[in-house]
Amino acid sequence: MNRVGFLLIIFWVLLSHSSAQDKIIFPKDHTLEDQLVYIDSAEIELDDKINFLENILIMKEEEIEKSQLYQIKYQLANYYYHKQNFLLAVKYFKESLLLNSELYQSKIDQQIIELQKKDQLQQEQIETQIGIRNFFAIIFVIFVFIAGFLFVKYYRKNQEHQYLQSQHKKLQTLATKDPLTNLANRRSMKEKLQYEIYRYQRNKKEFSVIISDIDHFKRFNDQFGHDCGDYVLETLSLIITQKLRKQDIIGRWGGEEFLILLPETSIDGAFIVAEKIRKEIMKYNFKYEDKLLSITMTFGISTYNSFIGLKNCVKQADIALYKGKNSGRNCVIAYES
Repeated sequence: MNRVGFLLIIFWVLLSHSSAQDKIIFPKDHTLEDQLVYIDSAEIELDDKINFLENILIMKEEEIEKSQLYQIKYQLANYYYHKQNFLLAVKYFKESLLLNSELYQSKIDQQIIELQKKDQLQQEQIETQIGIRNFFAIIFVIFVFIAGFLFVKYYRKNQEHQYLQSQHKKLQTLATKDPLTNLANRRSMKEKLQYEIYRYQRNKKEFSVIISDIDHFKRFNDQFGHDCGDYVLETLSLIITQKLRKQDIIGRWGGEEFLILLPETSIDGAFIVAEKIRKEIMKYNFKYEDKLLSITMTFGISTYNSFIGLKNCVKQADIALYKGKNSGRNCVIAYES
């Protein structure tokens, strides 16, 4: 490769890293934390999000606080996972877990240091008392000291064990739950769909998939802010959940989309469920900061069978959904082959 070609490649790489920065413009008073929250929730191309975060790591990684670095790498892991670049997703997920562990370990170390200082001060007080007491008092103090030391040691270990257990549960929740709606996230829903396929292979009982999308959701974010959008998502997740059976599963599929898994349900049964949900949403009074919001949803339905497979089943529900969007929204459409 000649020198000119090499310089052209360098220019192309720099240009690709800067393109995301050119597309994404923040107010001057936005901190890095504000930017990360905006990037994660805004309707921006996934590649632009990745390029923006990768560029931050390249330019400022040594200057970023560990907590923000953890957030960047965790978001990158999530974005690469959605792009099905599992190699990079695993790489950033491992790095984010390591950073998270370091943050918590630092807090534990600080607590241990404080306990050690208190323990040292207590020892000095006990030694002063030993010098002015008689033999029996000394024996008693030693006994109390040993008992106290063992108790502190046991208490500390017990606290550390409980802390580690709680962190493990938090990590499990982060891996399977959507933090806003507390519904199953996309990764968890894929696992549940796969499990339902195993059940189908055993008992040959069909199941249906509903994909629903909030109509004109961007309008609420633009007009009233992202807090309003969060309110709409949280409220809808509660309404839909209340209309489902115990064995039905709902998850946040992405953005303003929800996916509902209906075990042992035909496409006609799924249509009835979706229609009930749609009507319940229409009559519900959505009120945000004394403002009444008109919320509707569009639903697409498909039924799984071994001939189409899971990927095409979800795709068919998505096709039905967009057919409903193009037909005027606020409707239920079942996929027709």
